[in-house]
Amino acid sequence: MVRACGITKVHVFPYSPRPGTRTEDDDSVLPAVKRERSARLRALSDEACRRRWLELIGSEALVLVDRPGRGYADDYSPWLVDGPVGRFVRARAERVTDQGIVGVAA
Repeated sequence: MVRACGITKVHVFPYSPRPGTRTEDDDSVLPAVKRERSARLRALSDEACRRRWLELIGSEALVLVDRPGRGYADDYSPWLVDGPVGRFVRARAERVTDQGIVGVAA
């Protein structure tokens, strides 16, 4: 489903039965299976993010710098870019790291 929808970033957390709900006694999925499924989904998300980031190399984006050296573009892609915190900077994507897109001021 993640691939079919073109989703890149997935927030993954295992399901836990909750007291007082219909599922409170549901132990049908073993903890090891939950961990393995979560790991596969996180890996798929990481792969999809990296693929998307690589597509952006050479393009420009308006990035909101939310902390020193980091910010986010309008598609919520993480950028490693210098600029004043709390300000927008226009940046050009130079390369990709595991942390996001390395940008330089455009």
